[in-house]
Amino acid sequence: MPPRTRSKHTPTKVSLYKERIWHRRWFQKAVLILVGCCVLGLVVTYLFIRHYSAEAAKFDLNDIYKLESASVIYDRNREEIGRIFVENRRPVTFDEVPFHLVQALIATEDSRFFEHGGVDYWGIARAMVRNVKAGGIKEGGSTVTQQLARKSFGLSGRSYTRKLVEAFLAVRLEKNFSKAEIMEFYLNRIYFGGGFYGVNAAAQGYFGKAASDLLPEESATIVGLIKSPNRLSPLRNPEGSKGTRDLVFLRMRDEKMISNDEFEQLRNLPLKTNPGTSATTQESYVYEQVRKQVIEQIGSEKAQKGGFQIYTTIDSRIQETAENSILKHLALLEQRPGYEHQTYADYQEILYQLGDIEPKDRPAPTYLQGAALMIDNKSGAVIAMVGGRDYHDSEFNRTIQARRQPGTAFKPFVYATAFSQGMWPGSTVVDKPIDNRRVMIGGTEGILGEWGVERDGNVHEGDITARRALAQSKVAATVRVGEAAGLDAVISTAAKAGIESPMREFNATFLGASEVFMDEFCRAFTVFPNQGTHPKDLYIIDSIRDHLGEIVFQVKPEDRTRIRCLDQIAAYQVHTCLEGVLDEGTGWRAREEFGLAKFDGGGKTGTAYNFTDNWFIGYDSEVTCAVWCGFDKPQTIFRGAFSNQTVLPIWSDIMNAAVDEFPPKAIAPPEGLVAIELCDRSGMRATDSCFSQEVRDGKTINVRTTHLTHVRPEHVMTEFCPVHGEGGNTLGGAQFAALRLGAPRSDLGQDNDSSKKFPGFRPIPMQSPTVIGEDPFDAIAPVVRASVLEVMAEAPVDGEPDPDTGEETVVARPQVLTTLEIGEEKFRIPLAPPEHLRFE
Repeated sequence: MPPRTRSKHTPTKVSLYKERIWHRRWFQKAVLILVGCCVLGLVVTYLFIRHYSAEAAKFDLNDIYKLESASVIYDRNREEIGRIFVENRRPVTFDEVPFHLVQALIATEDSRFFEHGGVDYWGIARAMVRNVKAGGIKEGGSTVTQQLARKSFGLSGRSYTRKLVEAFLAVRLEKNFSKAEIMEFYLNRIYFGGGFYGVNAAAQGYFGKAASDLLPEESATIVGLIKSPNRLSPLRNPEGSKGTRDLVFLRMRDEKMISNDEFEQLRNLPLKTNPGTSATTQESYVYEQVRKQVIEQIGSEKAQKGGFQIYTTIDSRIQETAENSILKHLALLEQRPGYEHQTYADYQEILYQLGDIEPKDRPAPTYLQGAALMIDNKSGAVIAMVGGRDYHDSEFNRTIQARRQPGTAFKPFVYATAFSQGMWPGSTVVDKPIDNRRVMIGGTEGILGEWGVERDGNVHEGDITARRALAQSKVAATVRVGEAAGLDAVISTAAKAGIESPMREFNATFLGASEVFMDEFCRAFTVFPNQGTHPKDLYIIDSIRDHLGEIVFQVKPEDRTRIRCLDQIAAYQVHTCLEGVLDEGTGWRAREEFGLAKFDGGGKTGTAYNFTDNWFIGYDSEVTCAVWCGFDKPQTIFRGAFSNQTVLPIWSDIMNAAVDEFPPKAIAPPEGLVAIELCDRSGMRATDSCFSQEVRDGKTINVRTTHLTHVRPEHVMTEFCPVHGEGGNTLGGAQFAALRLGAPRSDLGQDNDSSKKFPGFRPIPMQSPTVIGEDPFDAIAPVVRASVLEVMAEAPVDGEPDPDTGEETVVARPQVLTTLEIGEEKFRIPLAPPEHLRFE
């Protein structure tokens, strides 16, 4: 077979051979170098990653349970009134969270939450692509689990190293907790703005309800806050918040969680909020006082992070009434024609013009301020506390931090001193002009002013009873009573009653010129309903319990006791005078104009010189309440600013609110006292003629001028009122004053018939206008229905000229009835009159 011949185009063997690239030496070296670099890179990466994995492994996963839980403040009825916290949080379980809230969160923050193992690699890749297209970081790839890791373990910053630790920590969380647990941890820890941590606190703060009750639109609003909690707050930026809420709905539609129709319906809903109490009570006088005392008892860190239950003595209903009444009535005062001071509205306009500035840079308000304090008479528990008109404008608590002149509200302590020394409500005091040099209020010349009588055009009434002097707030009469009792004794009485502020050693102290704190003054006033005792201390926190319910603080029983500081009879007699303040005295407007409920209690108006401070302080059997108004820098409120027109309506509102919560009882007199009815004018036993005429609403009416009083047995009298006597002339005030004080008959300048007939014996007052047979005792006839309860030490005398009229005094005598004689004379049985009785 002949050999095959080659075409001239057939390549040779050499030309057909081509060396493969991987056979080439340089390529092999390059591959070796590349593999070496990869191995080295993997080793370095492993070592690098292992470092951050080890860093993530150092965290104790049990720390995820350590949520900072706010300490909750409750009122006396166990209703929440505030919280103490660093992070305001109300933990909630996963089962309590509505499903639509979980859907909104997943759609917005982590759509593959139930699919990934802690890190969403597809999500990271997607975010990287979108960020590259956008030319910046517009989207993050963090999962809910990563966010939880970051929030729970304090991972901050935007570095890659932090992200690596966060990713490894998220993987650990996924391996150790279920998806439901992770979601629950997240919802309880995330910040939703406004000081609210966790979805439950946010639900209460923004919508006034628990998270379990949230509507879909409310859930979407809360989820929309996560990106920018403060900027998108529905309370501050409702438009921005609604826009973000609608974006949440859009994501839910895209994730097929809601239909397009549902989306259109939901996004057209208006944004509605209803802030709960926890959104506002962190800024109030009560909250601040409670917070300070809690910190004193258990420390700041525990109070803020310990989850304590703080039970206070505050009654939230009465507290709200007090706050609203102060705002209402002081605003009305500012609307008076010619009112010359800054008003509350003026100051708010100033703040509006200044815009959003730091509180420390705001000007101090100069508008009219008010304060109120109510306490429990028996224990000293604080029931309501209002330290000013607006805590946001001024944090200065005027119930415990301001010393102010009580003015004429101090007078009861002057009379309490005098009554302890033997004077009593029926004692005569002199109400005549007095030289101001004896008091030196407002100068040293002229006549002492009568600003404390709570009306223009005061009239001096001459000789009046101590009860009337106190009820009508007579200034000159009170100074005379104080001088008789002694300044040192009055100051001592005030100190024993609980007024620890120093008293000036001048007569001006009788009229309240020495400044006092409201809390000590209020406590001191409880001596009158408490029969001479006052609570040992005031307190506002009853008990504190930890998160396990264990008591960590409680008021001790010995701290709720009362201290004896005043003669109980004197205290009760002052109370009977203070009753008159509300019935016919300077506080009469309380019931007739301001609707004060009828209860057994008393009070005292207080107006300082030049109308700088107005007070009303009063009580019933259960509570005592003080109300004040004035300026922080003392100045005249306005001419004629009497307390029975400025603060009395506020006091009436607060006391009416207390009647339902603390039903008052009758204030019983101490044992051993004798009840008698006295005339307000003469201080003598009342008759049926003890009336006076007053003009009210254009009509002249008769007003009973008597009162029932309780006196010590040695003060009981049987003389009847000489001012309103029936028929004939009456005894003069000077003579009756002497008789009342038990002066010997020779001191009266004359004797009477009975003393001549029966030397050493006094006439006997009768309980009936008639006497059968003879009248051997020269008895005194009483007025019908003016019953005699006891026999006095002395009796009136015939014939003394009346100092006012000059006419001879005539004492009424009983009618003597003789035996009726019937039949023939021989059958009559004559009866001799009884012999005169003698008492050895």
